[in-house]
Amino acid sequence: DVLLEGAQERDIDLRFNTEATGFQHAPGLVTTHLRTAEGTSELRTPWVLACDGGKSPSRERLGIPLEGSTQEEKWIVLDIVDSKVTPEMFADFHCNGTRPVVIVPGVKGRRRYEFMLLPEDDEATIAEPASIVELVRPYEEVSTEQIRRAAVYTAHQRIAGEYRRGRVLLVGDAAHLMPPFAGQALNAGMRDAANVAWKIASVLRGEALETLVDTYEVERRPHAKQMVDLSHRIGQVVMSTSPVVTTIRDVALSASGIVPPLKKYLAEMRFLSQPHYSDGVVAPVAKDVPKPVAEFVGRPIPQPVVTTADGEVRLDRVLGTGWAAVAAVGPDQLRVTPLGRDGALVTVTRRDDLLKELGPGVTLLVRPDRYVAAAYTGAGQREALRRAARDIPALLEWSGTTTTD
Repeated sequence: DVLLEGAQERDIDLRFNTEATGFQHAPGLVTTHLRTAEGTSELRTPWVLACDGGKSPSRERLGIPLEGSTQEEKWIVLDIVDSKVTPEMFADFHCNGTRPVVIVPGVKGRRRYEFMLLPEDDEATIAEPASIVELVRPYEEVSTEQIRRAAVYTAHQRIAGEYRRGRVLLVGDAAHLMPPFAGQALNAGMRDAANVAWKIASVLRGEALETLVDTYEVERRPHAKQMVDLSHRIGQVVMSTSPVVTTIRDVALSASGIVPPLKKYLAEMRFLSQPHYSDGVVAPVAKDVPKPVAEFVGRPIPQPVVTTADGEVRLDRVLGTGWAAVAAVGPDQLRVTPLGRDGALVTVTRRDDLLKELGPGVTLLVRPDRYVAAAYTGAGQREALRRAARDIPALLEWSGTTTTD
C-alpha cells in the first residue's frame, strides 16, 4: 500500500496485468510491446529498466546470458501470520546438521521460515498445510489458517553477462540471483536502483552524456558478484549435513566466543563488504589528500547528526537531491554546498568518522546517490572536478569550473 500510494502521488502510470513481450530500439528511444487481456499496444520511452525478477523474461528476450551455477539443494519458504513468538532483532540460522532452517522475523506477527529439503522429501506433499505445521512445530505451534505462503525453490548463484542491451537495463534480481544466506538480494537491488536512477535522470535532463549510463554496470556488477559468491559460501556452511563438517564448524564457531571481537564480527556479519567504487563516477585521489579522507572516495558519505535552523537532522537532509560539496570549517562545523546553490554552515552535534577525518582545506564531492565522487584540496579542485565530470558536463558549470580554466 505504501508503494502504491507513493506511485499515485507522483503520477506514475501503473499498468497491472500487463506483459512486456519485446523491445524495439530506435535512435533515442525504445518501443516496448505490451499485451493485456484486451489486446496489444506499444509504449515508447527513452529508457527501460527491467526489474522483472530472477526469471526475467526481459533478460531472455534480450539474449543476455546468466553466468554462474545452480545449487543442488532445494528449500521450502513459508510465511506465517499471527505468530505468537517474540520476534528477534535479526534472522536466525539453525545449522543443526539434520534439516537446516532460516527464521526471519517480520512485523505485526509475520514470520518467515525456510527449510532445506532432504533427499527423501516429496516436493508436492511437503508443501501441504499438514506437513508445514509439522515442519514449524519445533519452533512454534501454528494452525493451517496462519499459513500465507508455501513454495519450493532452488537457489541460484548467477549474474547477468551484461547489465545493458541498447536502451534496456537490468535491475535487481533480473541482473543477479543469489542464495538467501547473506540477506543481500534485496539490498543489492536497492543499490542498483539508487545507482542507475540518478544517472538516467541526469541524461534525461540534459546534464550528462549517455555514456554516464554505462557506469551503472561498471560500478554495480563487481559488488553484486561479490555478494553472489559470498552468499554461496555461507550457504555451504549453513546447508552441510556431514557429521564431520558440521562438527568442525560448530567447534570453530563455539571457540570464537573466546575472542569477543571475533564473535561479534561473525555474529553481526561484519564480513559483508560494502560497495567501494574504484571506477565509474569517481576521481583519482591526489597525493596531497590525507589517506583517511581518501578512503571516503567511492563509498557512501557518513551521516552524522547536524544542527540546522530547522533543528537536528541527518546530514542527508542538508545535502539536497543533487550534487553537493562538504568541507570542514571548524572543530564541529561543516559547510554543505549543494552545487548551483548557496552553501550553509551546519554544526555536527554527534561526532563521527566524517568530522574526525575531514580536516580544514579538504572538500568531499558527493553524488546524488550519496557516494563520494572526489576528495580534493584547493589546489586539486579543478582536476578532481574534471575527472568526476567526464560524463557530466553540467557538473563543471555548477561548480564554476570550466574546461579552459
